[in-house]
Amino acid sequence: MTMGKATPDEIASAYDGIADNLGEVLGSSLHMGYWGGPEPALTIEDASDRMTDLIMDGLDTSPGQRVIDIGCGTGSPAMRLARARNVTVVGVTISGVQVDIATERAAAEGLSDQVSFQRANAMELPFPDASFDAAWAIECLLHMPDRLTVLREIARVLRPGGSLALSDPVLRSPHMTGEQREVLDRYYDLFKVVNVPPIDDYPGILRDSGFQLDRMTDVGDHLDPHRWGPRGWRVLSESLRQNPALTADKYGLTPEQHDAFLTGLASMEGLPAQGYLLVSAHLAGTRGGSR
Repeated sequence: MTMGKATPDEIASAYDGIADNLGEVLGSSLHMGYWGGPEPALTIEDASDRMTDLIMDGLDTSPGQRVIDIGCGTGSPAMRLARARNVTVVGVTISGVQVDIATERAAAEGLSDQVSFQRANAMELPFPDASFDAAWAIECLLHMPDRLTVLREIARVLRPGGSLALSDPVLRSPHMTGEQREVLDRYYDLFKVVNVPPIDDYPGILRDSGFQLDRMTDVGDHLDPHRWGPRGWRVLSESLRQNPALTADKYGLTPEQHDAFLTGLASMEGLPAQGYLLVSAHLAGTRGGSR
């Protein structure tokens, strides 16, 4: 498993600083978009919503059930889930700024009775055992130092048979040259990534945390940068370099930090192929409610 160096406080501080601006790069859902399918996505929001819906497809819920959203960001996926499935969603994030933004958005959308958000560490969830029917974790486990601990905490707060859906970056190949390792470490430092496992390890991680795997699909070839083809990461870097307001100005980066950020993006082109898993699983026991 490849490890980064960021601490929880550093990750929280980073997201506090960019919580209201990152959506201009990734869309309001703050996760990678899915650019495949029979009809091409036209905007980042389209692609982000499509990814949210693909993850939702792996979540087994019934109306009125209670779902925990791990790493909820600024709330858009939670609200989309609440509307689509008529469930109650409790989102957790270590960023206090994200909690404030998500809470305001829920109120503006008239969803305060159905969706709520609070600051919490996913490795120590402040909820009783068996207090949720389902859980999802969208592109957040990479920021957590121990994926197994987080998944065991999710298992603890789920009822027997509870459903889990998640998305998670993985390494398609753990074998790298020294230069590739250096590029990867630079990328992890820039984006506060703590760990990314090899794809072959994932079934065992789920099993060791108490989950039974239902489906695992690598959609890494359909992520945002890939819509520009093989040079996607470099093209994304060049695009952001032409619009510094989306990075340097709004994130408060110095010219040196801004250059390092864009150089890091471009260098992703030289890494081994990165995978991106969509996973659905359920906690040992009788299956949960059906859709």
